[in-house]
Amino acid sequence: MADMNLDAQLVVYARQSQAVVYLTVVSLTVLVYDYCLTFNREVRLVWKSNWGIGNITFLLARYPTFVDVPLAVWLHRHPYSSPGKCLAIYTTTTWFTVFGIAMADGILYLRTYALYHGDKKFLVFLILLYVACFPLLPHWIFRAAVILGCGHYCYRHCSNFRALDAIW
Repeated sequence: MADMNLDAQLVVYARQSQAVVYLTVVSLTVLVYDYCLTFNREVRLVWKSNWGIGNITFLLARYPTFVDVPLAVWLHRHPYSSPGKCLAIYTTTTWFTVFGIAMADGILYLRTYALYHGDKKFLVFLILLYVACFPLLPHWIFRAAVILGCGHYCYRHCSNFRALDAIW
């Protein structure tokens, strides 16, 4: 009886893992498709314009995804790599995600500042808000990963589970 329950759980887990792989590959496909569609405009509006904080923030938000999404695809396609490699790629992917979110937030802050007609007092408020919230971002992402079970991705997928016991 217990074996049937374990078998059913493994089937569900395998299906969920495969769905994650598919969604990650779809994400990479959409990323490359978007890049192909918008590159001409990017060159015209970003690369050839006067450089400022907006250009830099845009580029820092756009290009790290070309590192973290392919790493996530690799991680999902090679689930039985060594625990050390698995954990290193998972950690790198997560930190690139944190950085990308921080830069996207920066773009939203710049947009909001522009909507307030460059009000200096509002800029101070936005900077304080950003400085107060940004250090919490990695905590929220890693905490959500643990709650959702994603933080144990390497633990569940790598061939040497005992090596990660000390970490998790």
